[in-house]
Amino acid sequence: MLINFMNSGDVLEASFMNDIHFETSRQLEEELSNFSPAKEYNKIVIDFSNVRFVDSSGISLLLKWIYPMSSHAKVELVHVSEPVQNIFKICKLDQFAQISS
Repeated sequence: MLINFMNSGDVLEASFMNDIHFETSRQLEEELSNFSPAKEYNKIVIDFSNVRFVDSSGISLLLKWIYPMSSHAKVELVHVSEPVQNIFKICKLDQFAQISS
């Protein structure tokens, strides 16, 4: 499993367990498609503490997953390393998710 989910009330917490790149994105896409968060969540916190690298396939996957959730919940990306933060900002992920280290 490359991502773990926990929920507590109206908050969904997700933790990526590995880098997000071409080799892992197919399995991650499967795991994410099997878990579609209900609109009952007001806040979604995604932990990137185990992610040191994200490539273009990972960015595409994240955009497809996070963007729809941002229309009904506050999305926070936490424990994001500075190099990954820079990639997220270049790709405009910060327009619909709060990003912090």
